[in-house]
Amino acid sequence: MKIFADDVLIFEISDTDYKILADEISEDKLNEEIKRRIKWIITHKIEGCFKRLKQEWEPKLVTAGYDSLPTNRDKYADLVFKHPLYKNRKKRDSIGERSVKQWDNEADGPRPRK
Repeated sequence: MKIFADDVLIFEISDTDYKILADEISEDKLNEEIKRRIKWIITHKIEGCFKRLKQEWEPKLVTAGYDSLPTNRDKYADLVFKHPLYKNRKKRDSIGERSVKQWDNEADGPRPRK
């Protein structure tokens, strides 16, 4: 099984690995189970990133004078992304700004020291 994103192969499950998975997961459900797990991983990452974004930005927005904040996730994120002081990870890295965020996996780079 091959897994693609934007027409780029990102992961391949070999025939042997597929059979190993099929030892515990019925082949009738295996493809759907793999898709479910991939979706869960990405969804969980988004939820974790949003939680940390909110933890960082809620005090900043209150200090900046906002007396009400959107409860809708997309609207809240849009408010933060449009804020003049907002910088995404690439921008923070390019200017050498030290991040204080706690990441939920090693794929994001080394964890900041406490």
